[in-house]
Amino acid sequence: AAVRTVCRDFMKNVGELVETLNAVEAHFVRCIKPNVAQEPMKSEQKLVLAQLRCNGTMEAVEVMKAAYPTRIPLETLLGMLKDKIPDVIRAMKPSSGPRGMKRFLAVVLNAAGVERGTYQLGRTKLFLRAGKGEPIERLLQGDDAARAALSKLQVDAQKEWLRVAAQLVGTSVLTWYRRKQFKAYLARRHAAASKIQKFW
Repeated sequence: AAVRTVCRDFMKNVGELVETLNAVEAHFVRCIKPNVAQEPMKSEQKLVLAQLRCNGTMEAVEVMKAAYPTRIPLETLLGMLKDKIPDVIRAMKPSSGPRGMKRFLAVVLNAAGVERGTYQLGRTKLFLRAGKGEPIERLLQGDDAARAALSKLQVDAQKEWLRVAAQLVGTSVLTWYRRKQFKAYLARRHAAASKIQKFW
């Protein structure tokens, strides 16, 4: 029989604790300091409110109040969609960055059949109303309805690409035209200065 030691008992207890933690869903309790002195039955409203804002409790309350219980990180959702619609992701390249990602996801949700009033796109997460995530699940599973949605999504993505590309081209053309106008202005100014010098 193995010799029972304090170290062996400790390792056994740690193993049991890890198994217990892995078997349950962990939750965190946020502690709020009521006052700087940490005295009982005394509350400093500004201090408490600042802590609630810093740890995101105020935003969480607003989300719960608006009834958006389903929350999906935008990066996670985008990662799941990359394998399903890589061509569309590439088509949205001109709209890169956080704004472009949110615009792209809005197009995806629209194509998937998610109604606009049933979700909100935050800075880092997608918020869905209860029971409104089914169209996204169908899209990820790749059923027939999702294939039709992908066709529409491709068209919408191409329109978005063309819109952004047109903006970029328009800006470039405008810059070129203004530069040309400025060069012509400098040439006229130089010619006028040369004429004045002749009279002097």
